[in-house]
This record gives sequence, structure tokens and C-alpha cells, in this order.
Amino acid sequence: MASEPYDPNNIFAKILRKEIPSYMIFETEHAYAFLDAFPMAKGHSLLIPKAPGYRTVMDMDEDTAANLLKELPRLSRAVKEVRMLIYPARSGSNFVLCVRFQVYGEWFSSLNS
Repeated sequence: MASEPYDPNNIFAKILRKEIPSYMIFETEHAYAFLDAFPMAKGHSLLIPKAPGYRTVMDMDEDTAANLLKELPRLSRAVKEVRMLIYPARSGSNFVLCVRFQVYGEWFSSLNS
């Protein structure tokens, strides 16, 4: 996995470049928060860094990580009843190598009803 480079044409890079539409929750100089296009639960949203090129949190310098992570409480307050997943790289059906945090309002409740 470490040999796989960051893909500048991944879906999140395209969202940041406005090539793919998204429903923005908020945007800062360093972070972009938006609703997932295919939500797994109520409030399913994502927080991604605006700085390109990071596949994992471990790839990020401390300032870049801090500028992204300081926005998690703001997104969590917007979503309410938060559960969070961190996708730093490939896992299971997650094939996009790009740092992102996924926040859910109700933990997969729509899948269990």
C-alpha cells in the first residue's frame, strides 16, 4: 500500500476542484466539510483537507493535521449524536487513498431498520 501514490484525480480532489458537485456544510482555508452523496446514516458527512497529496494522516505535517482536526468539533456539533470513522487509506470497500474523516449522526440506524 505504501508504494501506491496519491491520485490527484480521486473523487475528493475532484470535489475540492468543483468538478463534482457536493452539499457543503462549511469550508475554511484548510478544510472542507460536506454531506456524503450516498449516506449510510442520517447526517453522514465528511471532513477533508484542502491541501492535496495526503493519503494518510501519517503523511501530514503537524500544522496541516492540526488545521484539519480542529474543525472536527464544528462538524460534530452540526451533525449531532456523532459516531466517527477515520479513513486514512484503503480498507475493505474503501478504495480512495485520501485522508478523510466520516461523521455519522445515527450509527448506521438506517441499515438496521
